[in-house]
Amino acid sequence: MPSTRRVCLTALEVTQNVCFNVPTMEGVKLALARFRHDVLMQHPYVSAAVLLLWSFYPQFPLHLLYFIFYVIPRSIVLGVFTCLGFERQGVRSDSIAASYQARHYGGHTPRNSIFSWSQSYGAVPHEPYSQEPQSHPAVKIFWRILGWLC
Repeated sequence: MPSTRRVCLTALEVTQNVCFNVPTMEGVKLALARFRHDVLMQHPYVSAAVLLLWSFYPQFPLHLLYFIFYVIPRSIVLGVFTCLGFERQGVRSDSIAASYQARHYGGHTPRNSIFSWSQSYGAVPHEPYSQEPQSHPAVKIFWRILGWLC
C-alpha cells in the first residue's frame, strides 16, 4: 500500500497543474514507527529529558505552533506593509503605497480592493509577542481530554 497519495487541484484552470502528495494512514503509521525507532529508541535520555521538561510546561508545543504559524508570518507581512508605506496612521506620504494610490485611484480608493485591504491590515497594532499568551478555552479542554486518555 502506498504511503502517500497524489492530489491535484483541478477545479480552476489556473490550478490544474498544482499537485501535492498527502500522506495516507499507512504513511503516518510508517513515519511514527520510524520516529519511534530512530529517535525514541536510539536516544532514550534525550527523549526522557524532553518529556520531563514538557511535563513542567505542557502548553509549550501549542505556544511553539502559535509562534511559528501566526506570530512570525504576521510580523513578516506587517513589516512588508510598513516598508511599502501602509502604517497605523494611514498611508505614509512619499511611499510606494502613496504613489500607487495617487497614480491609480486619486482621491477615491475602491471598496474591497487589494489596496483597501492592505490599508486596513497595515493599520492593525504592531504589538510584540508576549511571553504569556492567554490560553484559549479549547486548549484547556484539549489538555483535559489528553490527561483523561493517559
